[in-house]
Amino acid sequence: MSEENQSFVKMEREESANFFDIVKLTKERANEKKNEEFSTKINRKETVRLGKHTKFNETTNAFIFKRSQGDEIGLALQFAIIHLTELFKKNKSSKDDLLLFQDFQKTKKVYFPAAGSENTPKHTLSDFKFKAQSPKGFQYFRNALGISDEDYISTIAKDKLKVMGNPAKSGALMWTTSDNQYVFKTVSKAQSKFLKQMLLGYYMTLHQHPNTFLTKFYGLYTLRMRKRSIRIVVMRNFFPHGIELTHKFDLKGSTISREAGEKEKQKAQPTYRDLDFNEIFKSLYLEPQYYSEIENSIKFDSTVLDAYNIFDYSLLLGVVKPKDQGIIKDLQRKMSRENFQNMVFQGGIPAKDKDGAQCYLYIGIVDMLQEYDLAHKLQYVWKAVKHGPHNLHRVSVQPPGKYKHRFDSYMLNNIFQPKKIEEKTPELEERIPAKNWQKAISLAIKNGKDLN
Repeated sequence: MSEENQSFVKMEREESANFFDIVKLTKERANEKKNEEFSTKINRKETVRLGKHTKFNETTNAFIFKRSQGDEIGLALQFAIIHLTELFKKNKSSKDDLLLFQDFQKTKKVYFPAAGSENTPKHTLSDFKFKAQSPKGFQYFRNALGISDEDYISTIAKDKLKVMGNPAKSGALMWTTSDNQYVFKTVSKAQSKFLKQMLLGYYMTLHQHPNTFLTKFYGLYTLRMRKRSIRIVVMRNFFPHGIELTHKFDLKGSTISREAGEKEKQKAQPTYRDLDFNEIFKSLYLEPQYYSEIENSIKFDSTVLDAYNIFDYSLLLGVVKPKDQGIIKDLQRKMSRENFQNMVFQGGIPAKDKDGAQCYLYIGIVDMLQEYDLAHKLQYVWKAVKHGPHNLHRVSVQPPGKYKHRFDSYMLNNIFQPKKIEEKTPELEERIPAKNWQKAISLAIKNGKDLN
């Protein structure tokens, strides 16, 4: 066997060993004695409602979603995803390499009783049912985006998922992996169904346009626990691990009731909104080539969402403003060699604020599973009555076409602006080298003529 083949086999064995170590750790976490405490009846007097299905226990600092604690939901998710991946690896055949249209409609259901069964291991969580939506379709797209099954599992199950609330009005519950690479978020039944319907066309679009800001979905699952169905989508996090954001914004282009509340502002990392951005930054200025890239991506993405009859999406913007502006030149030299896609997800897109201070931007389009239906049409009419026709363009609810137009205009005229290239007379020190350069060119031309 050649050295190259030996190295490849060794790497495969290491990945396999790492995978089985994580499987073991996940099963151990799901069998800890303290998990039995999740079954303790929740005292309603100790909870605060955060959304339609989300509550927060102020005594235990625990999030509760549809009667189940956030930590228990997270452990059940890890346990079930690991188990399904194990099954897939054991039963994989050559036919599994073929992706058919009907694969996008299929689901995989498994029942996980606490006592275990012939096909499932035991655990100390509540009994639960688990359904993976379009498992083969999502697996195909993860692989196409360079994420192997081992990478996916390792990232998800390396450590406990971190539970966090969602500042949006939906009150959805969210989790992140230990390295912040993936975000899990609860979605409604309608949103889950909608994502499944648009999955094939959506990912074909992403494949054709790699510079997109649209959310990349990696999995869609349903967990049934305590007689309640909990639907969860797995997404890529737009903010890289280890990056300390100076500001984070959720922007829609609406200016009615679009500011962070006092409770939100008191958080260590608050999510600000449109009116807050106007006060803090007003605009961010980019080099023309970066502005052009952002302009093309935003217009393309909003056109895709409009085609799917989607509205109410947001531009999630993270701003990093280095305290030491002296390190900027080194960063700029490195960034000049990066392509735009790497900037978006790793180094950040360079920009300047109104005072000329350097900052770096991380951008993504989120909350894009809201289809404009009859209920929203009625809501739009009600907003017209409530705020008056002259203010209707400022409210959040808009038909998809109008929403797209406002979104594009606000992002590309208010949030982001191209830096103006100022023409100025060069200083004396700048002019002397230029004159010397011109003399050198003239001399070279003259010498060339003499040779002829």
